[in-house]
Amino acid sequence: MAKEDKKADLIKVMIGNLLVGQEAVVEIEMISMVKMDVGAYCVKIPIQFFPPTHAEFPYKYSLLMDVRTTHALQYLSCPKHSNIKKYMSDEIQAPQNFVQIELTDMPSNDIKKDFIIYFKTANMEEPSLVY
Repeated sequence: MAKEDKKADLIKVMIGNLLVGQEAVVEIEMISMVKMDVGAYCVKIPIQFFPPTHAEFPYKYSLLMDVRTTHALQYLSCPKHSNIKKYMSDEIQAPQNFVQIELTDMPSNDIKKDFIIYFKTANMEEPSLVY
């Protein structure tokens, strides 16, 4: 069995020379292959993705995640402090196939574990040809 190289997915960003009260905004866009875990698709953002916090310099973070599927979403599980915005496909009365998950202005000391989303789609057990 092949072992995954977790270091290949690491990004290191250093920000300095900020005075007290100044802000810096860092935007990162990630596109990743979704993995299967316990019978559902799983998207995981490790706790290491968020900078370490210092008691005297707390910060807030925001996260916006789009989940787009080719088949209708039938199940979605995400952290309880997430705001879920549901969107329908272009067809009237069409099943839902796009969801946006948003975390806004969360205090840095609230980061205790990985941010994990599980979802299932209709027909996910059936093989399909994508070209």
